[in-house]
Amino acid sequence: MWGLIPAAGRGTHIQPLAVAGFLVDRLIAGGATKLCFVINSNESDILEYFGGSIQGIPICYVVQPRPAGVCDAIFRALPLIFPDEPVAIGLPDTIWFPERALAELPSDDLSLLLFSVQHSWILGACKMPGGIMTELFQLWCDRDRRDERFGTLVNAYLASGGCARAFPIGTDSVDVGTLGGWRHPPHADVR
Repeated sequence: MWGLIPAAGRGTHIQPLAVAGFLVDRLIAGGATKLCFVINSNESDILEYFGGSIQGIPICYVVQPRPAGVCDAIFRALPLIFPDEPVAIGLPDTIWFPERALAELPSDDLSLLLFSVQHSWILGACKMPGGIMTELFQLWCDRDRRDERFGTLVNAYLASGGCARAFPIGTDSVDVGTLGGWRHPPHADVR
């Protein structure tokens, strides 16, 4: 299973290496046997820090030439993924618990890992076969690639007849991309 880490943002967030490390740990705990970082051309720090493997798991890198949103970043890795191959995506700037939550998601559908935050649900990660990732890519192209956020594209996928299963098994999540997220973590209790 591929573990995909979109890390090609504008570099304005805090501690990108720490966040990437958390995502790597969670993707490996969730069953990833190979990892792909999507980076921008200026992010040699991620390449230098992680190198070619971690814990025996091979790592590859693809480049997003300019910041164009999470959807664009995710689909940069699509040429590496076979239709029947599962892929798990850890969305950027989020640390979530439990660490092995991705392992509980099936990989035969679009499976969404959800967390309760202030009376709503947020998407922290997902798992799907490469074929569904290809369907999402085609929908994104049909929508003139206007979706920057992955959740917006998933909503369009559902509205067009696509199926997804939501798993509200995350016990806590923290937005670590900003100082406000570190200072005011949403301590959620999902029952």
